[in-house]
Order: sequence, then structure tokens, then C-alpha cells
Amino acid sequence: GINRGYFSTIFKNAIGKSPKQYIVDVRLEKAARFLLENNFTPSEAARSTGYSDVFNFSKMFKRKFGVSPLNYKNKNRR
Repeated sequence: GINRGYFSTIFKNAIGKSPKQYIVDVRLEKAARFLLENNFTPSEAARSTGYSDVFNFSKMFKRKFGVSPLNYKNKNRR
């Protein structure tokens, strides 16, 4: 029962980013954890976080973390 634009404005003022960007960030951070903690492949991490297109997932991941999912996994391996 709330206007989308109003909600988006309130959300952005409280969190500092749009609802869409917040959701993308949460999904990508979860994918990064899957890569490191569960030893997922990039495709498994993509599918597990709701990305059906691995290419799009990789592009978004690289935009956020600065490296591809596979490079992120190799550089941060424990």
C-alpha cells in the first residue's frame, strides 16, 4: 500500500542505495561467500544466488569486486 517512488526514496535515505542495488549487493556478497566457504564454481554460485545467466553474473561480480568470480576465488582461497 505504499507508492514505489516514495518507498525507494525512504529506502535510499536510510540505507544509502536504491532497493535494487541493495538486493544486487546482497546477492553478490552471498555468491562470494559461496565461492570461498563452500568451494562453489562460479556457475554454482550464480545459480544459487538467483542468476540464470552466468555471463551476466560474472559481469556484475566483476563490477562489484574488481575481478572475475574465478579470480576472486583463487586470490582469496584459504
